[in-house]
Parts: sequence; C-alpha cells; structure tokens
Amino acid sequence: MKKMIKILIAAGALLMGSVAGVFASPLENKNALGLYVLGGEPVVSGLQYERRYNDIVSQKFDLYVVINPKEKSTYFDIYNVNFNTELDFTLFKAPWGDHFGSRLFAYGLAGYQFRSVNTSEYDRDTDKIIYGVKTTNQLILGGGFGFEFLIADHLSIPVQLGFIGAVFDDPCANFCAGIAIRYSW
Repeated sequence: MKKMIKILIAAGALLMGSVAGVFASPLENKNALGLYVLGGEPVVSGLQYERRYNDIVSQKFDLYVVINPKEKSTYFDIYNVNFNTELDFTLFKAPWGDHFGSRLFAYGLAGYQFRSVNTSEYDRDTDKIIYGVKTTNQLILGGGFGFEFLIADHLSIPVQLGFIGAVFDDPCANFCAGIAIRYSW
C-alpha cells in the first residue's frame, strides 16, 4: 500500500510539472539557445546562449569560431574567433494570450575578436598578384534596443538595432542590426 501511495505521489508530481510547463507564459522562460548575427562593422555572430536572471535582467554569451586552411583564398578568413557577452534590460513586456509574448529591451555588448584574413594586391611593376595576411585583434563595444517575439512558448526571435564599434588594430564605429532564432525553455 505504501509503495502504491509513493508511486501515485511521484506520478502526480510529474504530471503537475508537465502541465505547469504547458500553461506557463513564454515570458517566464529562463534560458535560450540558438543562432545569432549582429551585422555591422565588425560583424558579431555565432551560437548564442541567454540566461534570464529575473524579469528585468538577462545575460547572453556568443561564440563564433572559423578555421579555414585555404591559404590562397581571398574570400574566407583564415581564422575568425569572437566571444561576446551582452547584458540586456527589459523595458516593457506583454503576453499575447497563453503561448505568445513580446519584450522591448535595451542592451549593452562587450567582446573580443581575433581575425586573420588573406589579402591580395596586384603589382603593376611585376605583373603579379601578391598575397598577404592581415591580422586584427579588436575589443568590441556596442549598445542599442531590441524587440523579442516569443512564439508558441519556445521559439524566441529577437531583433536588435543599435551601434557597434571596435578599438585597437582596426578602429571603427557603425550602425548595426541583428536577428537571432533561438529555442527557449
């Protein structure tokens, strides 16, 4: 009899846990994982993990690594590694029924990028193409606003607009726009 009660309690707890997940608002999800790109100069992209600490603050981590052994190709980076962290603050959020929602947020981004790129230049005197390698180390800083769509409880599509810049080897500052497609839980 005691074994049957324990089985019923365990089954009931399991059922309650699964039902609570079905009826939870997508705004209550604490984690997200997916692909991300923030276009500007420099470009920030890769695999992104987000952890929401509470209703207001979350932190995102991005990692992108490319190693291309083609030494004579001018179309691809030889090495491109960037790691970024992004802190965002929810300004406004709204559920759209039980399975949809949206968030307006402000974000700040900081990161590091190492790039090694093949270059080529035509030398008129020798009538040859001269190949070279350009390597940059950059500290990336950015900030702006974003709007996140939460669809069917688990699909997260944030759209971001802002400014991004880099300092050190090749300094720059530009407008940026980005999008991600992530699974949230």
